[in-house]
Amino acid sequence: MLLCTIVTALAAVIVGLSVPAIAKIPSGTFKNSVMVLAAATIFPSMILLQGEKLKSALKQLKPVLTIILYAYALSPLLAYLLSSLISSPDIKLGFLVANTAPASAASLGYVMLAEGNLELATANVFVLVVLGIVLIPAYLYIYASMMTLSVPVVEFVKPVLAVLAVPLLVGQLVRRYLIRRRGASFISGELKPYLSAATVLMMLTLIFILISRKAVLIVRSPHSALEIVGAYSVVVLATVLIGLMVNRFLKIRYREHQAIMFLTMTKNQSVAAAMAACGFGPAAALAPALIPAVQPVLAIAYLHAEKIVKRLIP
Repeated sequence: MLLCTIVTALAAVIVGLSVPAIAKIPSGTFKNSVMVLAAATIFPSMILLQGEKLKSALKQLKPVLTIILYAYALSPLLAYLLSSLISSPDIKLGFLVANTAPASAASLGYVMLAEGNLELATANVFVLVVLGIVLIPAYLYIYASMMTLSVPVVEFVKPVLAVLAVPLLVGQLVRRYLIRRRGASFISGELKPYLSAATVLMMLTLIFILISRKAVLIVRSPHSALEIVGAYSVVVLATVLIGLMVNRFLKIRYREHQAIMFLTMTKNQSVAAAMAACGFGPAAALAPALIPAVQPVLAIAYLHAEKIVKRLIP
């Protein structure tokens, strides 16, 4: 996946430089295309999301509240502090949005590899997506106010509904229908590879479109890409260190800790790209387009620190 993302990004830069007309695509057409692709990327994971496990997992109140606070308080705060490393105001806005988007169903793969509490993680992806429908427009409005931008609230609500609310609702309805007709094992067994492949294909297509449109900017100002990668890496490192200290103090166990950390560290950049592009413009979508190239590297690096984590969080 990491290699595919890097190859897609490089191809997008080459095509974007070779076909200048891509940068001249009307803003409205570009925003609508991004929104449709983002919704198509999210939809398969909403079918895979096990909403039926929500009730039992929510009984673990302490880790649930911790995940919510980390995702919607700690991450945006760290992103705001480190956004000072990014010189372009538009790219800075996109960076803030990228660190506000909820975790994706793909985050569950890391939780599973780390032997974390998969049931808790699954339920909390559901919780974070539902909360995001309300919280993300509020954050976007705050970010716009900080940059003295006058953007109607409806411009923030529209992509959230299209990319989060509708795929979640329709995806869960499809899941219930399939469970009644074929059973849950059909979704997790036969159907899952196809849904996962569709998600990856749509995400790579979205990354290609976002980067190709800003290829000239990336080549002329490579420091912008380095600023995004550097600031995001520091956000993840700070998240890990704070999480280790706080979760140790709260006596959260290892399996729950890993669920918390991976849902906090990893973000749904497809959602972030749609929010940034539709709310603020194409330049703001550069950060969500580039972060998928470094996010897996940081997540895997944390996975390799498993022995250290187990010593600190029994």
